[in-house]
Amino acid sequence: MTTSARKLSHDKTKGTRPTTKGALLPAVRVDADVRADAERVIGQTETLSSFIEQAVISETARRLARQAFLDRGIQSAQEARETGVYYTSDFVLSELEEIVATAEKREAKR
Repeated sequence: MTTSARKLSHDKTKGTRPTTKGALLPAVRVDADVRADAERVIGQTETLSSFIEQAVISETARRLARQAFLDRGIQSAQEARETGVYYTSDFVLSELEEIVATAEKREAKR
């Protein structure tokens, strides 16, 4: 379950916390300068733990999206080999330009 999907509850002694028990990540040793930089950039209401949690969530989402992109590319290549239907880069770019132009026209009407 992702952080955005977790419901929060309020406990007077512990503040706002996830309602489900979370898994622990291993402790990570970093250079003192890295920790100092991290502490320097976190917000006033943020903790180092929440910063690390968000970094793990963001990086995981990025890598999952990258893997899904690669999987779609592999699937598309396999389909092209099986059907013999290939598209030129010029064709694909012109299709994308049409999509962008349509979206821009729609946005301009708002």
